[in-house]
Amino acid sequence: MILLFLVAAVGWFGGFYQPESSTLTVKIQGFRSAKGQVGILVFPGKEGFPSDRHKAVRQVLVPLNGTSLVHSFSNLPNGNYAVTVMHDENGNNELDVNFLGIPKEGYAFSGSGAALLGPPSFEKAAVRLEANRTIDLKLSY
Repeated sequence: MILLFLVAAVGWFGGFYQPESSTLTVKIQGFRSAKGQVGILVFPGKEGFPSDRHKAVRQVLVPLNGTSLVHSFSNLPNGNYAVTVMHDENGNNELDVNFLGIPKEGYAFSGSGAALLGPPSFEKAAVRLEANRTIDLKLSY
């Protein structure tokens, strides 16, 4: 009887279990060419956001083979994250800007972060990760 109760309790409370880590999948569209590489940074807080790769919890630089890209970051502890993307068309490992500081290569931010007069705040770019999640980003040039 006690065993039956324990099995039922584990089954009942097991339904409330939330995983401690999840996978964040980033789908990126809007590349103006298939040249170069794509840099993706994932930040767990505002420190270093949006461009200090040393403060990112995850970073990747992958060759571009088409006009869209999907990349997954697995085993991220659940929480808030902001993602930045750059299309490094010339392969120099940086986002090229003009003399006014306006990007000449493609970029994108997660969340509701629009980049009208500079990058959004971490709070505007943050997305909540509580389970596996996919976000769709469209590059701006």
